[in-house]
Amino acid sequence: MTSEWNKHERLAMLRTADTVTALLSVPAGRGAAGGLVLERLVAGAFEILVEGDLQEEGEYAEAAVCTLSDADTASEEATRGWLERVLRRRAREHNEDLFVGERGWVDPVEHDVWALLALGPLARRIRLWSTTLRKSGPELGSSIGCPAHQLRHWASGNSLPTAEHRIALAHALGVHPAWLHAERDHSADTDLYLYDRRCPCGATAGFTQGPVDTGGLHEDEKAGQAAWCNACGQPLLPADGKTLLALPLMGTDSPLNHQQSSLQDFWAAYVRDGRDLSEPWPHGLWCPGDTPRQRGPVRVPGPLTVPPRTRPPQPAAAAPARVPAPRRRAGRPGVVPQSGVERTGVEKIEAFVRWVGGGRKLTGKGHIKLADARMLTEALDTGDVWDQVEHGFQYKTRSSAELSHLTRIITWTTAAGILHADGDVLLPVSDSLRLADDPVALRKTLADALVDVALTVLWWPTVLSPLSERPELEHALAVIRQHLAAADGPVAMSKVGEAVWNAIGKDKYGQDDFEDPEGAERAVLRDLPSVLRLCQDVGLVRLHEGDPVLTQFGRSRRWAYA
Repeated sequence: MTSEWNKHERLAMLRTADTVTALLSVPAGRGAAGGLVLERLVAGAFEILVEGDLQEEGEYAEAAVCTLSDADTASEEATRGWLERVLRRRAREHNEDLFVGERGWVDPVEHDVWALLALGPLARRIRLWSTTLRKSGPELGSSIGCPAHQLRHWASGNSLPTAEHRIALAHALGVHPAWLHAERDHSADTDLYLYDRRCPCGATAGFTQGPVDTGGLHEDEKAGQAAWCNACGQPLLPADGKTLLALPLMGTDSPLNHQQSSLQDFWAAYVRDGRDLSEPWPHGLWCPGDTPRQRGPVRVPGPLTVPPRTRPPQPAAAAPARVPAPRRRAGRPGVVPQSGVERTGVEKIEAFVRWVGGGRKLTGKGHIKLADARMLTEALDTGDVWDQVEHGFQYKTRSSAELSHLTRIITWTTAAGILHADGDVLLPVSDSLRLADDPVALRKTLADALVDVALTVLWWPTVLSPLSERPELEHALAVIRQHLAAADGPVAMSKVGEAVWNAIGKDKYGQDDFEDPEGAERAVLRDLPSVLRLCQDVGLVRLHEGDPVLTQFGRSRRWAYA
């Protein structure tokens, strides 16, 4: 699929992030029924991302939920980070048998999903509430007294509204100003999903109790108990002894029609069949009516017209307020690298840092401008090819992100903390220009960032492999160094690959450590040259006709802590 999602797909992913963080903010969300709902939410996100089969994505989701730890549920930001990690892992698995740019390939850098997952609660509120209430950007901007593009900046997380604008925005949306107060900018809206033994629709028709159906995802068909509102069909999960947690509703028949069949056909989560997560939820909160299929009219829910019941968790007293750092302005650009000069990997990185100087303008997507990229690839002799020809067809280079070798140089500088991108400007970090004047210190700084750079580079354009996980990569680097140190000259790449696989492919009992050992081994052998090329960039090894030999600098450094 392309990196451009339609409106419904964007809304579905935004609501998935809201739902997951709300679910995991209460103990019941990590119980049997809550865990099952979480699996379905993640499976639905996988389904949208890779256009897969829900049943198959459910198996991937079950494995993903097993990776949850207490640290992943410590805060809204931590939970959002976990969701992004499992989606990236699924994207890499999906890309395994596809070529870059092929239909269905998920771009690991520019796909819409990554920007959506980076949005905090405030930006999600603005997007979801304005869309649900059918308030356009120009309409809201006119009500607030600011241009529509300013509203887009808030909805994209690029800036924060002032206190006056927050109040005006709340009035324009018809919600209480406390919901948009700055103290709630980094906490999920759990208050919208927790209710005191009642349904969000406000009806008093009572509930029908029943099991949460597993939908065939588990052998155990009863993974927990849920309650369905007899008026609107809203499913709710007991959160504790006093409250109920509203759950998304799937596009099936009303549970009222299944009272004689033990409710085992019900899934308490949206999927793309019928209803989906692009619709507002809890359903009874936004859409009044006496039928579960009621879709409108949309109204401002009662809970949003009064202050939130609970205050968000407050940071420790010593912690600074979480506000965006002021944008730094670019200083004077550096010098253009001299062409025709043969440079080592470290010298190419040094020349790039000098070229950035006090700062260089980037494109709106944060990439090197094409004119600058063309000059750099020629001056630094990166080895990138412009307008490549494949299968008799010439593909025009439209972004510097397509130039893998230049991108690798940029990754070295950013992962090592020498440069950083601030919006559409690439800037030096503290004394990075002084570091460029000290080649020895620069090489040591780069070598210390080897693992972080390798983990970033292996996301592009390759797919899931054992070397894309930190523990396995660090173990592999330690094995490579040990294997090369025992030799007096170059070691055949096949021998290095065999040593790495023998070290990481089996557990301590000699059993296969991967579900698909043959596929995992092929992935290791495929990615090993990329890892060694990074080692050569900073002088840890030298590639002699494709085979690595350890350098003196490589012998003096510890490559990874494994």
